[in-house]
Amino acid sequence: MYYMCFDLTQFYMRHDPAFKSFAAFASPMFARRVLACFTYGLCYYSMVVFVHALVVALVVSCTSAEPSSWPNLFGKLEDAYTIRRCWG
Repeated sequence: MYYMCFDLTQFYMRHDPAFKSFAAFASPMFARRVLACFTYGLCYYSMVVFVHALVVALVVSCTSAEPSSWPNLFGKLEDAYTIRRCWG
């Protein structure tokens, strides 16, 4: 799922002119700029989580480690319903 998210955001970033230069980023409407920033953050979030999952799979398969000893990197998204719980 994270690889697909990474791939889709990379596709969008390659084909959106807002990622080519700062002038192209500043020219569209505010909503498009927010979408571009969200896409950029989602791309790198999914990349980090995907690499973490690959490392966990490698370590668990090559050693005697348990998958339960490797919690989610960023925790559950459902637990972040307030700012305090999001940063906590």
